[in-house]
Amino acid sequence: MASGPSYMLLCILMLMIVREGVASSEFLNDFGLCIVDKALTLSSVPDLTFSTDPVVERGSAASFDKMQVTQLIEINDDGTYLFIIHRAGIIAGDSEDDAPAPFLLAINAPDGEIAEIVDTGEGSISTVHVLADLKRDDSVFITVQEDDDVGDEKRPFIFSVFLLYHTPIVSFPRARQSAFSVKLDDVDLSVADSIIKSFESPTVNIGDEFDRTTGVYTAPFEGLYVFHLAVTFSSEADGEGRAAVAFQTNGNTKAQVSDKVQSAQTTEIFRGPYVDYYVPPQNSAITVAQNLNQGDKITLRNVIAVSGVSGSVTFVGYLLS
Repeated sequence: MASGPSYMLLCILMLMIVREGVASSEFLNDFGLCIVDKALTLSSVPDLTFSTDPVVERGSAASFDKMQVTQLIEINDDGTYLFIIHRAGIIAGDSEDDAPAPFLLAINAPDGEIAEIVDTGEGSISTVHVLADLKRDDSVFITVQEDDDVGDEKRPFIFSVFLLYHTPIVSFPRARQSAFSVKLDDVDLSVADSIIKSFESPTVNIGDEFDRTTGVYTAPFEGLYVFHLAVTFSSEADGEGRAAVAFQTNGNTKAQVSDKVQSAQTTEIFRGPYVDYYVPPQNSAITVAQNLNQGDKITLRNVIAVSGVSGSVTFVGYLLS
């Protein structure tokens, strides 16, 4: 798990990205926010309230009012916003408790859930990147479903958001923007060396370069791109084993996520043949910065054939510069 200075580096990097993004137009507002909370405990109120001030807060394209009980982020400028959330796993893998309820990143709630953040077990971190096209007067906040510990001194909860792109005023000439955000639940991991495809409809697909049917993203411009891949591996029908999904550029593997999935049942010698325990899903995530040429292809490939294990994939990519 990353140390304290590493978390600060993450926030500094985010601020640099904000500065790079606004450099293209000095007349437009930007926005960046990063909170590292080491004492965050969810209460019975429906919306999360941070226990500390932001370590980074700048710009006026959106606003964060720490004095509000619900601590809404209010959107002031139309654009594409990127949310980055790190949640440390708290619940132990041998607990007899039920699965903890996830908490939700919501826009204009209660009808606008845009991400679900689950507890992936003690010692692990669930990382979520979310792109959202937002408009002036939209509001974004985290809503909780039950009491739960989220962050402590060794496992802080990190919440970051910045404005990636302003919404173009005109459609021609095309703005130098490209971004997508897709997901796919219940991915079949039983066939090795197979392209992951047939994604759900993208929530963001600026430029329409991501083909959800084939699972292929085609770079429209030469430049520096950032991709985030998160896969939550879960046992089904007592399945277990190592699972892996590769991130590929033009068919060549650049990185991969993998994890060992445990069975959802544990043998009990003195209490009968089986006792059901809650085994948290295994979350594995990577963030890749990649220089691409126009026309380069990005795909995801299942590496290992494993039965009785499914994956939930979240895949986000965007042109940075």
